[in-house]
Amino acid sequence: MIQTWSSGEGGDATCQKCGSIYSVKIYRLPSRDNDSFNCTVCGHLMRKWNDTRVPEFTLKTAGEKTN
Repeated sequence: MIQTWSSGEGGDATCQKCGSIYSVKIYRLPSRDNDSFNCTVCGHLMRKWNDTRVPEFTLKTAGEKTN
């Protein structure tokens, strides 16, 4: 794993498509990360970033899977 400078709570994030709820933790890296996160339940793009502050998503409550 990449060394982090710090971390902190980022609150909760809700998928706009299926309603899944994720807890978010923010890590501060020494260099920029360009990535994205898709809901693990329905695949909807929830967030993109190109920053030294990188979110980590942990599923708390799964929503309804849609096609």
